[in-house]
Amino acid sequence: MEVNGIAHIFLTASNFERSREFYRKLLPFLGLKPVIDTETSYYCVGGRTAVGINAPSLSCTTSCARLT
Repeated sequence: MEVNGIAHIFLTASNFERSREFYRKLLPFLGLKPVIDTETSYYCVGGRTAVGINAPSLSCTTSCARLT
């Protein structure tokens, strides 16, 4: 079996600002091009792969903070 991409994946980052800065460097280095870069989302596409990160939803901010 050959794997040639992961299609689409979105990650929720509890520290979105810090994560976005990391992925702004990593994903273009890996050949993915940014197509969405907002206050709550960062999304890149390249070949058959797309990776995005989202800020946590407002309903998650208090309950998710307890998990970290």
